[in-house]
This record gives sequence, structure tokens and C-alpha cells, in this order.
Amino acid sequence: AAVNYCDAVLDAIYEKYGLTDKTPLAVCGGSMGGLGALIFSADSRHKVTVCAAACPCCDAPEAFRTLPQFRRTLLSAVSDRGCAPETALKLISPVHRIDELPDIPYRIVCDGADELFPAEGLRAFSNALKRKRRDVVFVELPGLGHGGFTPEERDEFHKFIKNHCLI
Repeated sequence: AAVNYCDAVLDAIYEKYGLTDKTPLAVCGGSMGGLGALIFSADSRHKVTVCAAACPCCDAPEAFRTLPQFRRTLLSAVSDRGCAPETALKLISPVHRIDELPDIPYRIVCDGADELFPAEGLRAFSNALKRKRRDVVFVELPGLGHGGFTPEERDEFHKFIKNHCLI
């Protein structure tokens, strides 16, 4: 539902401003927004140019099992899928959809001491993308807990997006 809503908003923006499918489209987000950016890249009917995700939730079924604070959010995200929750959670789980993620540049940022989405999982996800020959920049910020973006990394994150969207 979220992808469809975002696609409808983009349709309206493209129409209002006369944009075409050649217009660069960047998606980015952090934490659950990072999950959204990655899945939007795969599911949108618009061609995504670049994706940047900070501390993304990459394995929704695992997060559902181990992080009770996210259960309601995750179930809400898949309530329209019409299948068992475990199956539906895999549909919004980047690690379970590696083959469907488009061939675009990715910047994956993780916090080295992330208590929600540990660096090991994000490192493994980034390596899986690289094995699929995706262009991946993986950045680990040592010692930081979840969402501990440094000002320097925030600047690099934005520069990465901007550099891939220049036409």
C-alpha cells in the first residue's frame, strides 16, 4: 500500500511538472525508512536511479521475532497482502528479495554498535548485493548506536544521492 501511495504521489508530481521517466529519482531513508527505500526500489513502477539506506531493517521476519516494539508496525505494513504474516514479511524484506533489487547504486550505512539492526546483518546484506554485481558503498560507523549518523556521514549520504542524480 505504501509503494502504491508513493507511486500515486510521484505520478501527480511528474504530471504537474512535465517530468519523464528520464528524471532521476532517488530514494532514501533510515531504519524502517531504509527498509522502505530498498523495497520501493524493487516495487515502484517508477525507475529509481539511486538508493541510500541508513541502518535499514533488512530482515523483517527476524525483526518481527526479535524486536517486539516493531511487531505492530510490521504487521500494519503487510496487512493488505492477503497471505500468512511470515510470508508477507518476506515480501517487504530486502534480504529475502536480493534478486529483485534493481541494478542501481546503493549506499548502505550501518552503526557499528546498532542494537536493533546489527552491523553483521547489514554487512552480509551488502555483500549479497555485491555478489549480484550491484554497485554498493557500505559504510560502518564504529561505536555508534542505532541512528547515530555523524554530520560527516550525513554530508556524504547527501552527496552520494546528489552525485547520482545529476543530469
